[in-house]
Amino acid sequence: MITNLEHIAIQCSSKEKAKEFFEEVLELKKIDSFKLYADLSKTIFNSGKEIDVEKYGNEKIMIEVFYSEKKCINKFEHYCFTCSNREKIALKAKEKGFKVKEFETKNKKWIFLEDFDGNLFELKDEI
Repeated sequence: MITNLEHIAIQCSSKEKAKEFFEEVLELKKIDSFKLYADLSKTIFNSGKEIDVEKYGNEKIMIEVFYSEKKCINKFEHYCFTCSNREKIALKAKEKGFKVKEFETKNKKWIFLEDFDGNLFELKDEI
């Protein structure tokens, strides 16, 4: 069972314009920034490029902003849900013919589902 929408992710071309919009217009705080390294970018989004990412949010919402200088074929938009049974959901998706991307990094297991239109859904364990 899906229990929560963890974050949304969008693509922007300008850090300055994103800062203006998220901090000044929406009054969200910049919480974190990180790089999505090329190997993970390739595995998840089929991009293969290192991507700068910033997180804006508050106690109720989190938005991950993926920066790309120009519009690209690869999409970074995805929806992340926390759930109590992500392995079961992934298995059900496979059985129904949906693409499931499962992989591990040093200390984390990732599961992404892809629908027939190419939309990505990340599943995280409930904490």
